[in-house]
Amino acid sequence: MAETPSSPRTFVSFSSADKGRYDLMCAWKAHEHIDFNFADFQLDEAINSQRPSYIKSVCVAKIGRVDTFILLIGNDTYTKTVFVKDEVEAAVE
Repeated sequence: MAETPSSPRTFVSFSSADKGRYDLMCAWKAHEHIDFNFADFQLDEAINSQRPSYIKSVCVAKIGRVDTFILLIGNDTYTKTVFVKDEVEAAVE
C-alpha cells in the first residue's frame, strides 16, 4: 500500500476583510467529502507590535518554515501595508 504524502505546511495570508474566505478554506479541509487539505501553519497568535522590523522578523521566521504560501486577494488587500505586505515580502525572500 502506498504511503499518503503529508499535507504541505501552508501559510495563508489575507486581509482581515477576507477572514471569512480563510474560514471557508478551513471548513473545506474539515469536510470529509471535499478533497481539500493542507497543514495550517498560521501564526499562533496575532503579532502585538507596530514595529515594522519586529513584525517582519516574526513573519520571516514563520513563513520560512512552510512549503506553500497562499495569498488571498480581496478588494482591500493592496492597502494592507503592514501585515499582509510583510507576509508577502517574507514569502518572496
